[in-house]
Amino acid sequence: VLGLVLVLDRIADPRNVGALLRTARALGVTQVVLGPGCADPYQRIALRASMGNTFGVAVYQAEDLARALSSVQAQLHARVCIATLAADAALVVP
Repeated sequence: VLGLVLVLDRIADPRNVGALLRTARALGVTQVVLGPGCADPYQRIALRASMGNTFGVAVYQAEDLARALSSVQAQLHARVCIATLAADAALVVP
């Protein structure tokens, strides 16, 4: 079972990565995909912010997030929901 997957893109501050992993774990996320530009979730400061929850989820690195999301959606028939604060973001639905 895939469960919930959190995908992070360009989250450069390790404290933010850690806090997101801690929150994700509390919400039942089982896997985290880190895109290019994300801080290392195993840095000391990220681990401290995650309160150890980094070790409770499977963490994957993706060089190409668009390809990774398309693969998840196509192969697993999963619904992909995206939230962004980017003003220039574009939504492409296959």
